[in-house]
Amino acid sequence: MTVINIAVFWPWALVSQLIRVLFRFNIFHSVLKDKKSPYLTMGLMFLFDIPFIWLASFFVEHGILNEYIPFLFLMVSEVLILHFFTEGKLFTKIFLEILSHIFWTFLNAIGVYLICLTNDHEFENIMYGYEMYLYEFVTVHMSALGSSFVLAFIFRFIRSKLMQKFKYDAKYIFYILFPITHIMGIYLLCYTWQTVEKLLEGVNFAQNEILIVIYAVICIVIDVAMIFLIDRQAKMEQENAEYEKMMMQNEIVYAQAQIISQEKLHVRKLKHDMANVISAAKGFIEMDNTEKALNVLQKASDDISSVNGIILCSNETINTIISMKKGRADTEGCVMNVNVDEECGINVDDYDLCRVLMNLIDNGLNAASVADDKALNIDISVSPETVLIKTSNAYVKKKNMVSAPGHGYGTGIISEICRKYDGSYKKSEIDGIYYTETLLSNVKNSR
Repeated sequence: MTVINIAVFWPWALVSQLIRVLFRFNIFHSVLKDKKSPYLTMGLMFLFDIPFIWLASFFVEHGILNEYIPFLFLMVSEVLILHFFTEGKLFTKIFLEILSHIFWTFLNAIGVYLICLTNDHEFENIMYGYEMYLYEFVTVHMSALGSSFVLAFIFRFIRSKLMQKFKYDAKYIFYILFPITHIMGIYLLCYTWQTVEKLLEGVNFAQNEILIVIYAVICIVIDVAMIFLIDRQAKMEQENAEYEKMMMQNEIVYAQAQIISQEKLHVRKLKHDMANVISAAKGFIEMDNTEKALNVLQKASDDISSVNGIILCSNETINTIISMKKGRADTEGCVMNVNVDEECGINVDDYDLCRVLMNLIDNGLNAASVADDKALNIDISVSPETVLIKTSNAYVKKKNMVSAPGHGYGTGIISEICRKYDGSYKKSEIDGIYYTETLLSNVKNSR
């Protein structure tokens, strides 16, 4: 078995430090947001660490000073890099720097302890010495690097909980926990190698060491790619959410423009007919037929009122959405009964309000369109504290009903927005009528 000295700069001290940088960067990246690019931050950490690790190796080799002195300067340099190239408070960056070194030492100790369980090596010799077997070096460093993904997941969870917007799809958990399989793989490979060598005494399987090193290199490449893959995936989903928001806003603006265009056309028609209506009413009055005159004027008044379209409240988003969905309801033979009781204005973000209302109405119309009673009742109550939306509609429950692809996404979106506004979403079915109750805090929310 090959014995290496990790105090020698090339290659083992350098390799060890590069893996430590990956370990710390993974933790930093899970909490801090890069000002420019994560590649730049990680690259600078690598670049600034090389002279310090060389200096530490030089000190150990010549016995000049304690090797921990250069590491103090290394920690200061990394804090400065984080200060200038990541967002966040300086205290948080100093805390993460210190904590990452503590976790590295702790995870190394666990890795060394697990190695000592499978052979007769002394814990102190591996943990505090400079010479170790190559497979021990690979095992300890790979297990620490893989564990950094678990720590990153925990830090992301804590940060998201504090910001009250935790949301992790299953794929993110897979991305973060996948490197753990590398740890199991490296331990299994090393244990198998040791077992074979013990069974076949006197035979040195040097090629197995090469196999372990190749496996470790492949795992490191995958782990590094995984860090940026998670970041890229999250950014793509954020961009998609922004595009979706923009498309919905454009749809609302387009609908409002259509309503205004129809109103202008109606106004021009009324302007053209108004003189004739007034003349007709005047003629009926002169003939002492006031009833017909009143009827003509009443119809003209109704036409003028209809120019304003559907005005339920002072909120344009609600008026526009109801107007849009009324067209669909008419097409499917459904009736929308909408009542809005507002004590004040709505502070909920228009995009969030739009998503809630559109999903509630779509779900209600989907159910009402296949029921005998095709009415969808919507009651909106706005108070200074809350926005309460209640819906009710007939519901036909089919036996052995198979959900269509995408079914349930609407209620998921509503529940997510309710959590965002510290509200709730409740649904129930009583005697064939489906009821929903959506409660939102009437506050502005930028989360």
